[in-house]
Amino acid sequence: MPLPKYHQIYLVLKERLQEGDFASGLPGEHALMARFGVSRVTVRKALELMEAEGLITRQAGRVTLPRLPAQAGDADAPPPKTQRSGLLDNLVSISLGTRIKVVEVELTKASVQVAQALALPVGTQVQKAVRVRSTGYGPLSHITTYVPADLASGFGRKELASEPILVLLEKSGL
Repeated sequence: MPLPKYHQIYLVLKERLQEGDFASGLPGEHALMARFGVSRVTVRKALELMEAEGLITRQAGRVTLPRLPAQAGDADAPPPKTQRSGLLDNLVSISLGTRIKVVEVELTKASVQVAQALALPVGTQVQKAVRVRSTGYGPLSHITTYVPADLASGFGRKELASEPILVLLEKSGL
């Protein structure tokens, strides 16, 4: 069972937003409809997910803007949304209709890029896992994850093939 269109759009827009592509605002609903070849309802549902997660700010008749992370000590900033369990439940339910093939699992030293992303010293031991997630329709994603070795010590190839990494990390006490 493939991901619903609105969720696919949500994932694409979220990634582009995190990469800084929409600093001056997201494209309008009509532009998104044309780009993804979907209905307005589908676009709106994707934007509603982003808004519910606190990623964007929407106002009728105005440009949809990315929501900047609250600065420390900003008294006017709303408290961060805590939807961890809701997001985790959503990811787990989506993953139930998929299969995972573990291509590679190894302990390696964190490169500069990985170390920066994980806020670790360069060369710290991390578990690198490469997996392909598929549906009955074929491959859906190719995923490479890096997890600090101390967090990944409780799981390996077998566990990575059967459960989402967020569930494994939660079981490890994260």
